[in-house]
Amino acid sequence: MSCMNTAAAGRYKTPRLPPAAIEAKVRAEWWRYVARLVLAWIERRRQRAALSELDAHLLRDIGVSPEAARAEAEKPFWRE
Repeated sequence: MSCMNTAAAGRYKTPRLPPAAIEAKVRAEWWRYVARLVLAWIERRRQRAALSELDAHLLRDIGVSPEAARAEAEKPFWRE
């Protein structure tokens, strides 16, 4: 019975990646994370700038008070 277990275990092993390949994969994931973060910051900055340009009539249409719009527009881009 133990012979079957070792044979089955060897058959289903996933191949090990060399350390350089693991490091490259981690580095690529890190750069993807940074790119997504920067794109989110750019979009957030754009949206807040657009919000700051809306007049009271348009703010009422979207259900936002001028005070809430001002508070949101004054937040730094890195804050949610």
